[in-house]
Amino acid sequence: IQGAPEDSPRPWSDIEKTVGEFIGETDVILANHHAYSDAMYMPFVQATDPQVCILAVWDYYHPQPSTLHNMLYGGSDGIENQVYASGLVKSNKERLAEDGNKFKPDGHVVVRVYKGGKRFRIFVLDDRSTDYRVIYRSEMMKSR
Repeated sequence: IQGAPEDSPRPWSDIEKTVGEFIGETDVILANHHAYSDAMYMPFVQATDPQVCILAVWDYYHPQPSTLHNMLYGGSDGIENQVYASGLVKSNKERLAEDGNKFKPDGHVVVRVYKGGKRFRIFVLDDRSTDYRVIYRSEMMKSR
């Protein structure tokens, strides 16, 4: 889905804000429209308040600096959110400056929810080999 800035001449195009308000707070979210410049506006990020954002990206322009910033710092708790991107173009990290260094390792992202649904963990698997070994394991996280 796509969003629009608050001063947009086409406010009806801001589907994100309405969907975010409908969804409400969530623990993990898949970024809208590859976190391109027409998505992941602050009202959506604040409404969903994710602890973790996952991006399916493949292009130099995914994500945009402003959308990455919103995903990292848009939470209500003042804690930097975790951001994972599968398919991140390496040269894009440089373009994204300091925030580009805050991505977790690139690979196949798996969200493991434990029995009862109160705890979860993020795993990143090596998608460049056939054994899909675990290359990153987050700390155990509590569902809100």
